[in-house]
Amino acid sequence: MQPGTQISTLLKAAGIAAVSLAIFAGGFALALVLLPELAGRGIDALCRWDCGWYRSLAQNGYQIAPSPDSLQANYAFYPVFPGAARLIMQATGLGFVPAALLLNMLCSVAFAWLALANREALMLRSDRDAMMFLAAFLLSPWSLYNRVPYTEMSFNLAVLATFIAWRREHYAAAAICGLVLTATRVTGAFLPIMLLVELVLRERWRVLDLLRAPDARFRALAIMPLGGLAFFVYLGLHVGDPLASFRIQASWNQGLRDPIETLIGGIRIASLHGLISVAAFLVPTVLLIAGWRRSRVPFPLAMTAILIGGSAVLSGLISMPRHTLAFFPVYLMVPMLPRAMQWVLLAIFAAIQWVFTYHWMLGTTALI
Repeated sequence: MQPGTQISTLLKAAGIAAVSLAIFAGGFALALVLLPELAGRGIDALCRWDCGWYRSLAQNGYQIAPSPDSLQANYAFYPVFPGAARLIMQATGLGFVPAALLLNMLCSVAFAWLALANREALMLRSDRDAMMFLAAFLLSPWSLYNRVPYTEMSFNLAVLATFIAWRREHYAAAAICGLVLTATRVTGAFLPIMLLVELVLRERWRVLDLLRAPDARFRALAIMPLGGLAFFVYLGLHVGDPLASFRIQASWNQGLRDPIETLIGGIRIASLHGLISVAAFLVPTVLLIAGWRRSRVPFPLAMTAILIGGSAVLSGLISMPRHTLAFFPVYLMVPMLPRAMQWVLLAIFAAIQWVFTYHWMLGTTALI
């Protein structure tokens, strides 16, 4: 890519990130007007639920033992997002919330730039398709989680950066990005697995030769899980249990469940929340499979997204829409829609994002 083209692409990325941020800010301002009791908190009103755990990590590091009252601990959460927020806090003097919001904004610009500069790797057929994909992703109601001080935007960027570096055959960069990815969230391990599956299927006739003499691709894949493994080693030294981040999930009532029973139970209880959670797994799964079959969603990204949804089913549908719809691959399908419908969808997304922002600040537990 020529320098002039790089600058133009970066400006487009900054533009779409800024416009989507301005729309979110408009919803935030309206929510403050409608909830005057929160006006005094300012942007701190965006820090709810898991944000408190990320704040404790950025400010104080990892606990050694669970809190005696809740039996919960912040070592349930992976280190990349709070660690990056802490670096911004130290560099700028900002508090956690503004530093985390700044981090998410920078990640959204980087995400948009990577997508625009590498649209062919994402099976986007034109610059317009790339812009519509980004607009749908960033304006989605569930992109609220990419704005507030949560790990979603860092995770999305790490997935995209790893995938793009892999597709461009920059395997050293892919290894580094993958290492960061697996230290961002436990589900980050799914992308290296799917890249390996794709590679083995493509090279199935000589896979034994490659295993005997691994090339740069296999070496990169071997490095990617080390981010998550380093976190386990740290927990073993700090807490005394390398699997502490898994075991502590029980205090949030999360643990392995029968996925079929979970889905059937979500339908049988006939509650709106249960039905939405089931739909938030089934609909994106069907769309992603269709997108892969029609060469609109790359296989590793489609399967990674499906596995993330499946892992949420195993833990009981908790936060299902957040897991499946704040993740970007499903939005690669938007450019397939008729052009008029794309614009209608963006308008609907933006309006619902404002509603979600209001309810987030109100503390509506359905958004957890």
